[in-house]
Amino acid sequence: MWYKTGTINLIANNATVTGTGTAWADAKFGVMPGMILLAPDNKLYEVKQVNSNTALTLNSNYAGSTASGQSYAIITTYEGDISQFSARFAAMLTFFQGSRNDTVSWFTGSGDMTFTKDDGTKLTVPTLAKVQADYVSRTSTLDQSISSTVLLAKPVRLSTASGSAGFIPASQGAWVSWNRKTSTDDGLTGATDFITHKGGYQGGWNFWSTDGSAINLVGKLSWSGYLSVIGGLVSVGDQSMQAGVTTSNLLLRFRDVSGVEKGAVYAQTDTGAMNIRWNGSAYTMACRADGLISVPKGHVITTAMSTPQEVVDIVASNSAPITFRGADYAGFDKPNNYTIGTWNGFSVVPTIGNGLGTGVEQGKPVFSVNARTGITYALNGLYVGSSPVITAGQYGIGGTAVPLPLDTVLDDLKTKPTGKYGVNANGIGMPRAGVAYCLDWTFTSNANGGHGTLLASAIITAPSSYDEVYRNTLRNGVWQGWVKLWDGNTLSNPMQVGDAGVGAYTPVTVAAPDGVGANQFFRFGTNTTNAPTAGPWAGIMGGYDGASRFQMAWAMGGAAVDLRTRVRSSTGGHSAWQTIWHTGNTTVDANGFLKKASPIARLSSNPEKMPDEYLDGFTLSGLAAVNGEAAGVTAERVSVGVYKVTGSLGFALEGWNIEVPQDVNGNRLCFVATEAAEDGTITVKVSKRRFDIDTAAIVAGEPMDIPEGRWIDLRLEMPPVEEVQSEPEPESHEGEMASE
Repeated sequence: MWYKTGTINLIANNATVTGTGTAWADAKFGVMPGMILLAPDNKLYEVKQVNSNTALTLNSNYAGSTASGQSYAIITTYEGDISQFSARFAAMLTFFQGSRNDTVSWFTGSGDMTFTKDDGTKLTVPTLAKVQADYVSRTSTLDQSISSTVLLAKPVRLSTASGSAGFIPASQGAWVSWNRKTSTDDGLTGATDFITHKGGYQGGWNFWSTDGSAINLVGKLSWSGYLSVIGGLVSVGDQSMQAGVTTSNLLLRFRDVSGVEKGAVYAQTDTGAMNIRWNGSAYTMACRADGLISVPKGHVITTAMSTPQEVVDIVASNSAPITFRGADYAGFDKPNNYTIGTWNGFSVVPTIGNGLGTGVEQGKPVFSVNARTGITYALNGLYVGSSPVITAGQYGIGGTAVPLPLDTVLDDLKTKPTGKYGVNANGIGMPRAGVAYCLDWTFTSNANGGHGTLLASAIITAPSSYDEVYRNTLRNGVWQGWVKLWDGNTLSNPMQVGDAGVGAYTPVTVAAPDGVGANQFFRFGTNTTNAPTAGPWAGIMGGYDGASRFQMAWAMGGAAVDLRTRVRSSTGGHSAWQTIWHTGNTTVDANGFLKKASPIARLSSNPEKMPDEYLDGFTLSGLAAVNGEAAGVTAERVSVGVYKVTGSLGFALEGWNIEVPQDVNGNRLCFVATEAAEDGTITVKVSKRRFDIDTAAIVAGEPMDIPEGRWIDLRLEMPPVEEVQSEPEPESHEGEMASE
């Protein structure tokens, strides 16, 4: 026989062998000195001594390589003397006696007990008494409890009824039964029953979901029958709510956490009506059995159909009328904020039959809108605010003038509203006998007998000396008398709009400037002889009499202001055209002197601290203020007293080009030196004035900035700008009277 339990560990050239999971010292297994070990190197070694269950010594050193966890075999078949056999047999008897004692202890003991297995390991098991105390009986009718959780591999079946009708569990806990008799308690017969018994009508059911690390409540059913779910209820088919009693309402109530009702949905099962209640019981919308809906206050529409196409898409082929929210808009291009949609039209009808106005009938429209034609109809009139809307022909407006009686024309008008009226020939009080008149009456007030204005236009066949217009004024109920109005038919030489260029956009064109023209607004076209230049001009002319005259003209077609004037002597000769100086062609230099202006830049050290006149007619550009001709020029400070001016071609080629600020005595406040580069950049260097003894001259001293509040004038040469002089086209003004 062989002993092979466990594994062994060996060290090369060493006689000690250790084991794992071995029981070499247990005599019943027969591992004794003199037995043979078949080692991992396939050689046989004699056991010299058994030291313990896990150690023995060989008669010779192990000749193989060091190894651990190796399988092995020890020959244990008896081949020795009687003493060895006796020892092994005695060990076996001892083993069997121990096993018998363990068995007796298991039957008679309590709690748990520990066995030693053949391989030496320990095994702890409950005694018979403990097993009998912990098991669940299949036949006992007493309450049986299980302390631990129960894991069932298959579904649980309840195969017996819970008892008689009205069964009530005797003890507290959760109960599940089947086929409970329910003849007296409204339950379903033959159903599976879930019962919770906490005492005092407490408890209920909680439903949980967990992944093993966290647990979440997903629903609960209270002891009083209230179901709460965290997610929602999903229906896969029709859901029915059936009244259990013959009362009129089937209610679904919504309450807050304190049990206070906030809303409800209920059906009147006796009539078929449906109601929705909210804000507690303050408001109820009734879906009536007759098909109408009654709302307590109104409805608010939040989602809009903002374009005509949206209306087309939503309505499709459905012709039923709708109301909806349109764009936040009022007009005819798209649906308005609140819109009525109809395939034909909509109307307003009275729903009662008493207290109706003229022509009004119950159920018939008094107001109608034809959605196809866009026409609106009102039965008896329309009002804007408290004022009625005038219809065509009313008061002679939009139709035939209202005729007045011949003998009471003026008296009748005192009480007539504003409008168009007519009177035949020989009306009493009219301007002239034998003439019919069209009367334009404006009634301004009915206080103190009335106030207003009346225009009377004769109805004649032209030409006629009766073609006249008269005005009469009603003041405090008294007509003030007819006054004739002058017009082109009654005036011999009336002045019209456009005459002499007055009241029109296009003045009188003068082709010969040296002629004697009337007082007027005029213009010179391009290339007009004796005009200031060949370009277009516009101006005014007048004079002392028919000989001594003046002309003043402005250049047109450009943005620069060029104003010139000349006079004509009484003998007929004209002076030369003279240019008038103004802020556009002159400048006031840093010392207050007026100079002819070409492109000017006013260089300063700190524009924020300059006086107000610094920018009169100028625009700030960097550290320089420039006039219109110097647009594009800018300046910057390079260092103390050093400034760089760019954007021009340099200094002006003729005339003055720099002006340095002076004090009240004419002394310069600083020494200024300039340099002009080929690209036009000008460098201005400012320094203190220093008297040079050797040359007896004022020279540059230490650098300094331009004195605060003062500037240096620089007259520049700018790049040429091509300006096209064109004669302005006269504007068209429909209906305007003009003369050239």
